[in-house]
Amino acid sequence: MIVMQTNVRNNSNMTTDSNVLKMKTALEQALDNEEFVLYYQPQINVETAKVSGVEALVRWNHPKLGLISPDKFIAVAEKTDLMGRLGQWILKRACRQNQVWKNQGLPPLIISVNLSLFQLQDPNFRDMVKEVLEETKLPATSLELEITEAIILANPEMVHQTLLNLTQLGVYLSLDDFGSGYSCLNYLSKLPFGTLKIAQSCIKNLTKDYQNISLVSVILAVGKTLDIRVVAEGVETQQQLDILKNLHCPEMQGYFFSQPLTPDEVTQFFALSQSSTR
Repeated sequence: MIVMQTNVRNNSNMTTDSNVLKMKTALEQALDNEEFVLYYQPQINVETAKVSGVEALVRWNHPKLGLISPDKFIAVAEKTDLMGRLGQWILKRACRQNQVWKNQGLPPLIISVNLSLFQLQDPNFRDMVKEVLEETKLPATSLELEITEAIILANPEMVHQTLLNLTQLGVYLSLDDFGSGYSCLNYLSKLPFGTLKIAQSCIKNLTKDYQNISLVSVILAVGKTLDIRVVAEGVETQQQLDILKNLHCPEMQGYFFSQPLTPDEVTQFFALSQSSTR
């Protein structure tokens, strides 16, 4: 029986490895064929009703399956050496698009790009970011690099040094999913974060669990004390918006305001938000 169980386990691993290899090959072909696209979700300053920034979100525009969300392929990219190539493409495309919007006359905005542990472990990552900024001519202060608390926990020392190196370029750093279970104020006191993003799970349960209201209130107070920008993610309802307003949350992001948009739709969204505040 033990031998049979071992064989089943090995067969399962072989199947998994085979699937990863197939997905990796498909992702390589997708990069070669330029099948990836970026969508951008606006972040809103609710006090001014204006767009304060956008978050770049990658999608795979598969020729047969249509748009595929990142949760279907990012994990494979991170397990292989493909994340470096894909991450560089995302960063370069996002920076270039921000510069295009600037040339179109849109107000200056910060564009957020999510990072993986694989990228932060690359000793040449800082130099790559610098090269992308120089190539796209985007000011470093228009770029925000976003990581999760889970990434910090994976390798605190390495991440700490890498983030310090990145801030020397002048880019902003954002801590994502804060309040999702790992939260430690020690990160905020030692690492140079300029933005704190409240986890969607906290926002989702605002109307169901009073403790979540207390947690969000504490996070907002911490942000104010440390002079860190705070953005509430995943705002989807008027009730959530009203609670966050009562807690004096200054910036929000989510489907209540806008789904992720194409570059042209972002331009239109900007025009509407500007006209609505006049």
